[in-house]
Amino acid sequence: DAKHSLPWPLPGGRAILYTVRSRQFSWGDEEVVAFTLATGDHKVLLKDASDARYVATGHLLFLRRGTLFAVPFDADRLEIRGTPVALLETIAQALNGSHAGDCTGAGQFAVSATGSLAWIPGPGWHTRETQLVTVDRSGRVSPLPAPARHYSGEVRLAPDGRRLAVSVLMPTEIGPWLYDLGRGSLTPLASDEEMYAPVWSPDGEHLVYSWAAGRRRSLVSQPTDGSSPPQVLAPGRIFPSSFAPDGRHLAALTRSFGDIVIATLQEGRARVEPLLHLPHGELWPAFSPDGRWLAYGSKVSG
Repeated sequence: DAKHSLPWPLPGGRAILYTVRSRQFSWGDEEVVAFTLATGDHKVLLKDASDARYVATGHLLFLRRGTLFAVPFDADRLEIRGTPVALLETIAQALNGSHAGDCTGAGQFAVSATGSLAWIPGPGWHTRETQLVTVDRSGRVSPLPAPARHYSGEVRLAPDGRRLAVSVLMPTEIGPWLYDLGRGSLTPLASDEEMYAPVWSPDGEHLVYSWAAGRRRSLVSQPTDGSSPPQVLAPGRIFPSSFAPDGRHLAALTRSFGDIVIATLQEGRARVEPLLHLPHGELWPAFSPDGRWLAYGSKVSG
C-alpha cells in the first residue's frame, strides 16, 4: 500500500531521491529514500520528511508539514552527515484535500544554481473545521453543542441513540472519537495513525473500523469504553459499512469504491468472503432491519 512519489535526480545520474508514504490524509510516516539505478538498492535517508531535493552546497532540502529543513548530505555515499535544521516555516505544501490523490506532500519551493530560494508562502496544514448537526425529516438543521473539529465526514449514531462515532482529522492522525449527546462531551477513543469507516456493533459495545498502522491495513474491533486497543479481525483494505441484526455478519468494501464482501465474526477473527463483484465500483452496503436485504450504491451510471 506504500506510495512512491516526488522523484529528484542526484548529481551524476546514478541515483534518485523519492518520497514513500502509506497514509492517505495524515502525515508522519513518510520517508525520503535514495534509489541506486544500477543495483536497484534503496536506502532510507530521512523519516517524517518529504519532497527532498539536493542543492549544490552539499545539502538536502526537505519539508516536514510546511517547514523547510536542510541537512548536510554526501551525494557519493548517499549518507546524511548531520542533524536537520529548520530554515523556513509556512511554505505551501500539498498536505490535505478532499481526495487522497491531492495529498502528495509536494512543496512550492525552488532553488537556483546560484543558491537563491523562491517559495510560495502558505499554511502547511489547512484546518477545515466543521460542525456536527442533526437534520429532521422536514429538512430542519439543528447544530449540536459539540466543539468544531476537522470531522472527516463519517458520523455514525450508536444503536441506543446516545452517542456518535466520528472521525477527526488532524495533521498526524485520523482518530475515532465519541460524542455523548447527553453530556455534550467529545472524547478520543484511540489515536494511532489512520482510522476509516467506524461502524457500531448492534449491542453498542464495540466499534469496527478500517485501520492503517505502519505499512499494514486491517479490519479491527475496539471496545467503545476504551478498555483495550484495537484488535485485528482480518488483514487488508477492508472498509466496514453495516452489521446484520445478528451482530455476526458485517457488510464491507474491499476498497473505497470496490467489491462488496461479507465478514463473518467469530472468536475474535473475521472470515471475509466476496458477495458482489461487478465491473463498476460499489459502495455504502447496508443491511435492512430484518437482515434479508442489502442496499448499496453503484457507479454504474458513471
